[in-house]
Amino acid sequence: MGSAGVPALVDALSNPDATVREHAADALGHLGPDADGAAEALAKAAGDSDQTVRVTAVSALGQLGEVADALLQTIVDGPDAMLAAIAKRLVEQRAVADRSEQLRAKLAALQA
Repeated sequence: MGSAGVPALVDALSNPDATVREHAADALGHLGPDADGAAEALAKAAGDSDQTVRVTAVSALGQLGEVADALLQTIVDGPDAMLAAIAKRLVEQRAVADRSEQLRAKLAALQA
């Protein structure tokens, strides 16, 4: 599907059926950075009336590129303790991955 399917999935985040919204958020997460254009819609879905949709939307944000960093931090600082804990874990995982990539680059430079 790739980024071409992102607009349809973003539309599905507004579907009256919570299962459809959940699956749309999950699919956007699986697209990773190809779905960066859906970051704001996923952040909005983090306020959904359905808990499963909220959790899936936050998890999907964690799979996007850097565009999601500020949105995840907003959720960390938000009022929902469960979502804040999930977002905090995702922010921490992203930081570890970034540090690992930096170390790999430094090692490669030393070996060159």
